[in-house]
Amino acid sequence: MLPFFEHKASILQSRRECENFDFPLHMHIPAEFIYINEGMLRIEYPDCSFVLSEGDFAIIFPYTIHGYSAITSTVDYTLAISRHDIYDDFKNTLLQKHPANPVIKSSDLPDDISVLMNELVSLNDCDEKSALIKAIISLILARTLPLFHLKPNTEKFKSNLSVRAVTYVTEHFKENISLDTAADALGISRFDVSRLFSSSIKINFVKYVNFMRIAYAKELLETTNTSVLDIALECGYESLRTFNRVFKEYEGMTPLKYRNKMR
Repeated sequence: MLPFFEHKASILQSRRECENFDFPLHMHIPAEFIYINEGMLRIEYPDCSFVLSEGDFAIIFPYTIHGYSAITSTVDYTLAISRHDIYDDFKNTLLQKHPANPVIKSSDLPDDISVLMNELVSLNDCDEKSALIKAIISLILARTLPLFHLKPNTEKFKSNLSVRAVTYVTEHFKENISLDTAADALGISRFDVSRLFSSSIKINFVKYVNFMRIAYAKELLETTNTSVLDIALECGYESLRTFNRVFKEYEGMTPLKYRNKMR
């Protein structure tokens, strides 16, 4: 799965996939909707986790650090992420509150949610159908938000150091960042930054930065004709050689081979 970054201009990103769904802790502004068609998936937060089984549905609220790990060998899931302006009527609730548990079990879920999620997949990247997309997402939120036990976002929640750390990497991974620059931005020592990523985010700082860069590079390789060198520079690498080496470590092939395979 490719991550969804704030720079995307389309109002909706949606897909249905059946794969080994593993994605480390990350964060983005838009809300994320996920429905499990078959299999089992774990939603991971820095301090807890929740299990999604067949027929279950979850909403990841904005600014929430989360990740995914497959419990079964493959997971058939439907996922949708939309820009803030597509759910104006619910924006305050989504930004000012968060659920104690983001999962609605199949036994409690309205019957039409799976149908609505699949409808969003058919509308992926269709900005010209924004009114229909907005209507569907509004209906999903209207039917599901009352089923959550919502808590207000306290100042402690907003200023959580893990949130700030992931936000920093999300906003700056395309730049020349390091433990030292992160330490300066967060107002803590480089040792504390390293310990924070290893203990709370469950991946070391350098690997996390590279993960974000390679995920972004995969998106560019699949969706643009930008040269591999320009993509390397865009993703924060100072040389094509380093980019090729790191990309191969993560994907088992060079960027060019990956582009050719995906096309």
